[in-house]
Amino acid sequence: MLTSIWRDEEGTIHVEHAILLAVLVVAAMATWTLFGGKLRETISMGSSAFASAVRGSVCPSTADGVS
Repeated sequence: MLTSIWRDEEGTIHVEHAILLAVLVVAAMATWTLFGGKLRETISMGSSAFASAVRGSVCPSTADGVS
């Protein structure tokens, strides 16, 4: 069975796609590990600014009048 998959072009394509998917998953995990904290902080700041704008208060980053 494995030899027929090895000889068949379609089987080779499936293996290539599986390897590509594995590489992409590892790259995504590495990116999340490296930038996850900063991303979480940025989303939190944006969320706070949005909530302040909805409530009608001044955003802390523009409280001094500088946009």
